[in-house]
This record gives sequence, C-alpha cells and structure tokens, in this order.
Amino acid sequence: MATSYALTVTYNDTTDKHSQTATMTLNVGDLSVSASPSGGTYAPGDAVIVTGNVRASFEPQPGVSVTAEAYTRDAQNATWVPATGYSFTAQVTDVNGQVSFVLQLRSDVAEFTNFSIVLTGSKNGTTAADNATFMIQKRTGLSIDLSLDKTEYKAGETVHAKLAFITQNASLVSGSMYAWTVTDSSTDAVLLSDYGPGGPTGAEKTYSIPAGYSGQIRVRVTVYEPNDVTTTRTQTADVFGWDLLVNPASATYSAGQSMEITATLVSDRVTAATFVWAVMPASGFEPLTQGTLTPGGKTAKFSFAIPQDPDDSYTVSVTASGDGVVAFG
Repeated sequence: MATSYALTVTYNDTTDKHSQTATMTLNVGDLSVSASPSGGTYAPGDAVIVTGNVRASFEPQPGVSVTAEAYTRDAQNATWVPATGYSFTAQVTDVNGQVSFVLQLRSDVAEFTNFSIVLTGSKNGTTAADNATFMIQKRTGLSIDLSLDKTEYKAGETVHAKLAFITQNASLVSGSMYAWTVTDSSTDAVLLSDYGPGGPTGAEKTYSIPAGYSGQIRVRVTVYEPNDVTTTRTQTADVFGWDLLVNPASATYSAGQSMEITATLVSDRVTAATFVWAVMPASGFEPLTQGTLTPGGKTAKFSFAIPQDPDDSYTVSVTASGDGVVAFG
C-alpha cells in the first residue's frame, strides 16, 4: 500500500525573529506491477503483446528487471497450469517504467483456451507481480448480406428477399433463427412479420405487394446466432402503382367516321409521359395507322378515320412511358 507524507521544515531567525517554512511531499509505497494484453480475444496463430508498467511511490521505475511466465487453463477448468512451449526473455523497464513481451500463439492451440501471462518485477529486494488474461477463439469469417431481387416494384408484384449467411463456423448458420419484418417506410405499419430457421446458406423470404399499394417498403431481418450474437440487415425498395387506361369515345363506329381515343397513365411517379399507339385491323398484319405523342402530361388523345371498306374490328394498342415507368394498354 502506498502512502504519502508531508515533510515541513521551519527555519527561525532568533535575532530578527523571522521564520521561513517549506513543505514537501514524500511518497512512500510498495513496488507495483500492472500487466495488460493488447486485446481480450485472439485466434490461433496470433501474436499477443503484453505490456507491463512498474511503479513505486507512484512514480515509474526504470531499470527494473521483469520476467514473464505463461499459464493456461481449459474454459471449464479453474486450475492454471504452466503453458508448454512458451518462454520469454527477461526485460528491463525503460525510462517510463514499461516493458513489452510478445507471445506468438501456436496455430494448433485449442479454441476457448484461457491464457494468463504473469509479469514479475523485482527491485531492491521487493517483488511485485500481475497477470494479463485473454481467451482463444477462432475467427468465423462471418459475412451477412441482405439483398432484394429488385429495387423498384409495381403493386401486385412479389418481393424476393435473400439473406446470405457465410461463415467458417457451420454451427452458426444451422443454429440461427431469422426474424423478418416488412414495413411501410413512411408510417412504420407492419406489412409482414415472420420468425423461423433458415437453410444451409442463410434464409429467404417473399412478400406479395398488395394491389393499389404505392410508397416505399422496408425489409428488415434480424439474425439470432446461437453464440448470443444478434445481427440486423435492412433494405428498402420503392413501390409504384400505375395503370394505363385506354378509352374510345364510342364503342361502335360507322365507315368513314373518325374514332377518338383517350389514353391516361395513372401513376404517382410520372409527371409527363410519351405515348406510342397503333391501330391493327382484324384482317391484317400491318397497322392501319400509328403515331407517337408527347402531350406534356399523363393524358393523350388521338384519332383515326374508319375506312370506307372497314374491317369487322380494330385493336388499339398504346404504350406509355416516363420516369422509368412503362405501361401497356
């Protein structure tokens, strides 16, 4: 135990009856050693640096000889035993009272082995010691990646989500459970919730987007690993609801009349669409007429004349496109 004392010296001038006082602090304490590793968990084959600091009376102690010894124990065994195959050369503390020892772990050291590196310093017949402990754990090479088959969907389509779980520790994959949720990004309303195991390489989930839905969905999966580690991955996708309405001004026409068609693109994403249209007679393979319109909005109107010798029927096809949306009618 270290203790500090205050030493006070008073000088008296008996002739002039003046006095002067000076005080200094004396630190008196035992030699101490503190040891710390560069980390808490290491893999077989790693190099471990153990740093020791030597102090006495609160001050760093340079020139102190420090030795190191390695001990191990099984994770289920509380008895420390000397570690075979590991040895250290004694070090002398630097001007900061510090030393460092490097322990090169063998590649065949068993996982979950506990190590204790005991540092012992000696000075003027006084000895002090401390230990640094750490555990061996193999690296899993863990990789968890969530992907969607598309970044944009139409209402009524199916989202295919896949979570790839890659690791060198097969027990993590086979023992993991997956919690899936699909929510509306703007309202956080839960559209789907599911929990269950996956396969040998991860897990997959599908979600059918309701007809008429538009907005952004958030797909979230939480992986509960058997080693009590929880990992979460999230992806988002935009959902656009669109339709192309094609309406003639009348259902029946006579020869020589002009048929008027109105095409309207229903979409919350498109502001201005391009319309490509064609009129196919029932008896032919070539269009009776065709054209392209860019009306500057989402509605286009076009017309064509019914021939004097008309076919029994005509098929009007329209394609509207804009801002990544393509709709057929």
